[in-house]
Amino acid sequence: MLLDGCQNKYSIEQIARMCGFRSRSSFYLAFNKIEGVTPTEWLKKNKK
Repeated sequence: MLLDGCQNKYSIEQIARMCGFRSRSSFYLAFNKIEGVTPTEWLKKNKK
């Protein structure tokens, strides 16, 4: 969803909620555990 352009329409927090996370912090913790960086850092690295 972050790369599909949804980030232009929704905030990272809104995308996290659409994915089932109840809080920003739980999403960031899970994302960082899997990817090794925050969603914002990941998005900057992977934007086309």
